[in-house]
Amino acid sequence: MDTSNPENGSIRIGPAASPLRGSYEPPGDRSITHRALILGSLTDEDSEICGSLECEDTVCTRRVLAQLGQTFTSSAEEDCITVSQGGLRAPEVPLDCGRSFTTLKLMLGLLATQDFESVLTGSPELLQRRVTHLVEPLRQLGAEIDCEGIGDSAPLRIRGKRLQAGKLEIAVRDAEVKSTLLLASPCMEGTLRIVEKAPSRDHSERLMKHMGIVFGRESGAISLACGQSPKARRIKIAGDMSSAAPFIAAAVLLPGSELSVSQVGFNPGRCGMVKVLSRVEGCIERTRDWQLGSEPVTSLEVRHCAELPAFNIAPNLSPSMADELPLLALLATQAEGTSYLRGLSRLGARMPDRHLLTAQILRRFGADVELEEDGFTIHGPKPLHGCEVQCAGDHRLVMMATVAALIANGESTLHGVDSIRHSYPGFFSDLQRLLNGQ
Repeated sequence: MDTSNPENGSIRIGPAASPLRGSYEPPGDRSITHRALILGSLTDEDSEICGSLECEDTVCTRRVLAQLGQTFTSSAEEDCITVSQGGLRAPEVPLDCGRSFTTLKLMLGLLATQDFESVLTGSPELLQRRVTHLVEPLRQLGAEIDCEGIGDSAPLRIRGKRLQAGKLEIAVRDAEVKSTLLLASPCMEGTLRIVEKAPSRDHSERLMKHMGIVFGRESGAISLACGQSPKARRIKIAGDMSSAAPFIAAAVLLPGSELSVSQVGFNPGRCGMVKVLSRVEGCIERTRDWQLGSEPVTSLEVRHCAELPAFNIAPNLSPSMADELPLLALLATQAEGTSYLRGLSRLGARMPDRHLLTAQILRRFGADVELEEDGFTIHGPKPLHGCEVQCAGDHRLVMMATVAALIANGESTLHGVDSIRHSYPGFFSDLQRLLNGQ
């Protein structure tokens, strides 16, 4: 595998010459890191965040918070960041979110409730993203937000003020829309009640509870009294399941593989892939479960599965493996029989392009994949062959295509892989280490 310069946008990968062996601890969870940085900036004392993910996306959130007056001090020895308290202040320049849509989403709710005006902007790629679904719920509560881009997109001009909370319904399952509202709640008045069409990932609620904010549940809806400020806590970030997933998939597919995965987050909204593979005898064993700060975590033993049965993923299970569906589709190409992966329509507006590209990439490798209105139908097992594919700057597709290349016959060339730095800069070096049995 030629990983000498993935930053140039392309990488060459040949069939794996060895199994995946060794111990692996995934980097900190990206979603939780974003939230911890923001909530840590709202406490009345300095906060300490340990095990956070350092990547371009999370650096964008730190940069925006620094422009709002926050100071961050890193401790290399303990792998911790201290957020020094100084309160938020009006920025002197537009707040640059880079390519991080998560930064824009989460900062939007916070800034809508401040007593100053601000502008959220970002890279050309970010400025193409529509934000109507984020802006409208806040506008219903009285927020003053102008979309200055083309077609309801950023830059966003926010004239912050104290908002009056109320009842809001989220029609599409989207944890970050919910988090946008929750992060606005410390500077709102009244009671905020969020009704979800279906439960979504709950990283924000768990972390806010860990920091002393009291929630209620009313007929499945989240409710909380606004004006509660988070308390300073030592926050420990769980390992990222989505980062661990390609290594788990590679270990299942490569003969002779034995991989120990430690301290990976096992949030109910994120663990669907592991639960599916746990049904396969001898494939995955959970060796220890415990609580790390606000999140459940687990340790896993993963082994090669010589006879992988076909999958039948029901629609209600898809949201718990949203980021891992490309990898499950790849696993299905090597399974015995026809696999059905359903529920794509439940994953929100951002996913259709990823699903189409997943099907296109796997077909380039020689897989028999049908993409239908609400899912994949995949006929296996099908030998894969080396090819040239475009990952289109989607880090999840880079991971999936990399694992496919490891089990394919012949060399493959992957383009658009530089996006991996936005979520997991150490991905290729970690993979090489485990292929070397280290």
